[in-house]
Amino acid sequence: MAKSFLKRWQNGEISNFQYLMLLNTLAGRGYSDLTQYPVFPWVLADYESETLDLKSPQSFRKFDKPMGSQTAEREDEFRKWLGGQFDHADRLFNSVKDTWLSAAGKSNTSDVKEMIPEFLYIPEFLENRFNLDLGIKQSGEKVGDVVLPPWAKGSAREFIRKHREALEADYVSENLHCWIDLIFGYKQRGKAAEEAINVFYHYTYEGNVDIDSVSDPTMKASILAQINHFGQTPKQLFLKPHIKRRTDRKIPPHPLCYSTNLMPQQVRQSSSSISQIVTFTEKIFIAKENSLLKPLTYNKYFSWGFPDRNSMHWSRSQFLVTGADDGVVAVWRFDKNNRLSLMRALCAHTGKIMCLHVSQAYSLIVMGSEDCSVILWDLTNLVFVKQLPLFLAPVSAVHVNELTGIVVMGAGIMLTVWSIKGDCLAVVNTSQLPSDLILSVMSPMHSDWQDKLVRNGPPERSTEWEVTGVQVDHAQSAQIPQASCYNTPSYERSEAVVER
Repeated sequence: MAKSFLKRWQNGEISNFQYLMLLNTLAGRGYSDLTQYPVFPWVLADYESETLDLKSPQSFRKFDKPMGSQTAEREDEFRKWLGGQFDHADRLFNSVKDTWLSAAGKSNTSDVKEMIPEFLYIPEFLENRFNLDLGIKQSGEKVGDVVLPPWAKGSAREFIRKHREALEADYVSENLHCWIDLIFGYKQRGKAAEEAINVFYHYTYEGNVDIDSVSDPTMKASILAQINHFGQTPKQLFLKPHIKRRTDRKIPPHPLCYSTNLMPQQVRQSSSSISQIVTFTEKIFIAKENSLLKPLTYNKYFSWGFPDRNSMHWSRSQFLVTGADDGVVAVWRFDKNNRLSLMRALCAHTGKIMCLHVSQAYSLIVMGSEDCSVILWDLTNLVFVKQLPLFLAPVSAVHVNELTGIVVMGAGIMLTVWSIKGDCLAVVNTSQLPSDLILSVMSPMHSDWQDKLVRNGPPERSTEWEVTGVQVDHAQSAQIPQASCYNTPSYERSEAVVER
């Protein structure tokens, strides 16, 4: 599997972010163990400019050097330094620039931290939304929201968007293999690691200590404290230099970039109304009324014909979620004999369920009701998470982007875009006709840092406006690029296709 993904990354078929997440998974690193948390590289070195120039190599860190050798002076210090203090008194994360200078600057040899993946997809972790009392630094500065670089324009979402864009920049793609050699590859251990100034305390390496064989309780406690406090070096995945990403790779086009040239064409015809359309292995599958295709191969379907008029959504595991006229959402499980058993009934709506979506990636059930409400449930524990503010019309369509976590909803003629945390990112009026209701929405899983304009529908029905540099179409579709959300008064960015 690793070789397959390596080739896909080399050819540009998957992003740098996806490949790094895969390497972390293969190295046994995950979110449930803080000592083996996923590790990502510091990407940028510029946290002072008003505008970020991703065409300049000076904007990026040195990917062929560990954090202890980002400057010549710092490298000289590490060549002389073979032990000493690992910790700092003032360690609270409060400023991106200060954290970078601590990890890459010349004044602190005890800090060589790399990044965590949250810097590339979760803006909320940079904000102190609950006004927690995080204390006051020795300088007298009160700790609150993380101080962002000037080019983020004071927006955590803009910081994440530009940071993600930087990770996929050509300079990073051409040099990322050097960082992989340091963290997961042949420069992690041995002579190559020593030459690269990439050596850590021996207890942090996999297999270097058998904790069960240590009989001295004091020594065992000391070793465990060392591992728990400072973490573990990732598992070594490559013993030879990692291949370089191809510079002539073909970047897949945005799936909607040619929408202006699309012409209607009948692909299949059905004798009844269509409830579901799925594209799989270059084929198109449809489900008729009162039926649902079963993932992952979609060669089977589930059908019903009862008068309860349930809404349904199938997750990619053995779950089935149904929503009924009485507002109850039921979660079912298939046993080994392919029989359904009720796991739990989720009760919160006062009107019938109009739409629902199950996100396996974010372990979330999102449902919209005729009572104008939207409620989020935890798919893992089947418990209530959050209710969004009431809409002005019944919620008729909902979709969760499995890549970005962006939630797109249609209520009457209003298109709304929300973060996975329940923050409203956009509210767009898609039509001047109250009867022109939104029936379905879709958000393509493509590069979530690219801004693309999509226009669809006859010109006489199109009304365009610019939203922080992005145009939104008022006809049959509206687009606001994914995960590129600004703090503007009324409208923000996401990406969606609206059907009526």
